[in-house]
Order: sequence, then C-alpha cells, then structure tokens
Amino acid sequence: LQLTHTTWFGGGYFERMDLVDVVSPDEAVGIGLSYVSLPQQSATNATGANDPSNPLNNFVDVGTFNPYDLAGSAALAWQLGWGVRAGALLDIPSQSYDGRSAMGVGFDLGLQRDLFIEHLQGGLAVQNLGPSIPLVDKSFGLPMVIRGGLSYNFWERALLSFEVDQPNDNSLVAALGLEVPINDSFFLRGGYRMDGIFNPVSAGFGFKLPVADLDASWVPMGELGQTFRLSLGVQWGALIPQGQDIALQGVQTLILNNSSPQYAQIRLQPLMRRPDDAKD
Repeated sequence: LQLTHTTWFGGGYFERMDLVDVVSPDEAVGIGLSYVSLPQQSATNATGANDPSNPLNNFVDVGTFNPYDLAGSAALAWQLGWGVRAGALLDIPSQSYDGRSAMGVGFDLGLQRDLFIEHLQGGLAVQNLGPSIPLVDKSFGLPMVIRGGLSYNFWERALLSFEVDQPNDNSLVAALGLEVPINDSFFLRGGYRMDGIFNPVSAGFGFKLPVADLDASWVPMGELGQTFRLSLGVQWGALIPQGQDIALQGVQTLILNNSSPQYAQIRLQPLMRRPDDAKD
C-alpha cells in the first residue's frame, strides 16, 4: 500500500493511493486512485466588447468554481522470462470544472530487462495512450509520453539512474538521479533535469524500514514556485525462498513446504486449500 501527497506550485494538490498484491511468483496486480485539486478559479462571460488596449474589459466575472481531476486505475505486471518484465495499466480519468465534467480512458505499457552488465537494468514505457477527452464543445488529448531509462546499482546499495522523456506536446527531457545510502535505513537522493524550462536541481530523502518506506522530495519550478512530495509505503506478507519451511501460528501450528520453483507468498487463511501439504 502506498499513499502519496504532493503540494504543487500555485496552490494545487495531488493525492494518490495504490495497492499492489503479489498473486504468484511471476504476477502482481494493482489498483489505484488519484485526485487533483486546483485553486479556485474565476468564471467569466464575454461582454462582446473588443478593447485591445485592455482585454479584461472584454469579460465580466460571473462567479467562481473549483476544478478537479479524479482517476481510477488497474494494473498488471508479470515476468516474461529471460530477465524481461512487463506491465500494463488501464486508467479512467475524469475532469470537472464549473459544473461540467467528462470521462476518458488511457493505457500505459512498459517493459523492463536485466542488461548485459551485472546490476544494470533498462526500461521503456509509453504512457497515456488513448482517445481525447471531450469537454463541452472541445476535446483535450491525453499527455502521451514515451520514456526510456537505465539504472545501475553500485557500492552494494547506491543507485544511479538516467531517463529520457519525449512528451507529445513538448521538447525532449533528460534527467539524472542518484540515491546514496547513509546507513541501513536512511537514503539521500538528488536529481538533475535537463529541459531548459524549470530549475534543473531536485533533492529528497527516504527511510526504508522493515515494513514501511517514507520518502520526501523537493522540486523547484522556477518562478512558478516549489513542489513538495511525501509518500508512505507499507508492506505486509512475505516471499519465502524455495526449500525453506515457515511455521504459521494459528489455531494450531502448520508447517508449509513451499512447492514453488522460485518464491511463494504467505497468506494466513483459516483453512488450507491443500491439506496434503500440511502436517501437525
């Protein structure tokens, strides 16, 4: 389970909740819910005037409204073999402003692979594939982006990453990231973004605990202001390597012999589905 809160520049907020379940050694499923809240906006009507010296005279205020976006998603990830992993996500976004709303559908597709150098991984993803969202008398296309990246682990737990993004509505973006462990639980992070639009530097830190992760980051947006992100991740259950036995304390002690060729997820259940695999 992961909860994320982001404070955007200009008074906007982004909230997200994700839940992922490892259903087998090679598959995981997830669901998510996100909400974007923007500051109160002024509603205006055209007056019919045409005053080039002061365009504000061409409109009159008629009230205010609070725009927001809401989206639900479902995802699937699986191992394809040969060090290749794939993922797919279905996203159903909705937009609302001034009493009007619209709904659409989008897809994300991605691949990840272990490369020829140990601890080196590569990934490729296409996000926000789908038709435009109609709103009143106009349609708004999804912000499709193609992403490619590399990550490399060194010094046992340090991580270096490089990513290139190509949005469909902007120029190419490249970014570098570095995560350095201070001890077993505390990590420092830094990033450098090369797009010539916002401040290139970002920073953050993270705590990795046995059952939870806490992460915080700061991203300056130049004259627009600052963005802060805080996320909390909680894990439960376990993956047990082949050949190890686990004792589950319940009404009685059961010894589970793992029959998976790689890993299996432990689930505490009142009844065993395969009683022949259990003994007193």
